[in-house]
Amino acid sequence: YENKNMVEDAENLNLYAYYQEISKLLIWPIHPSRLDLALNFSVFYNKVLILVIPNLLAQYAFEEAIAELGTLGKKYYKDAAAQGS
Repeated sequence: YENKNMVEDAENLNLYAYYQEISKLLIWPIHPSRLDLALNFSVFYNKVLILVIPNLLAQYAFEEAIAELGTLGKKYYKDAAAQGS
């Protein structure tokens, strides 16, 4: 594994972690962009860093979104479902 790739992987890891934290602060758990970010971050961990445990990121994001859906009124639920399609 070349040093250049290791540096790029470390930079990407830092960016994913940064945007993951920002998304938790600014984006609803049910928003497709937040769910996509969590899924992509998990794939990065699994495919690039070859770590399995962080795949819980996607599972946690999904469970958080499902819990949030249960607290929303019908209007917001329909809006969230429309954004996802």
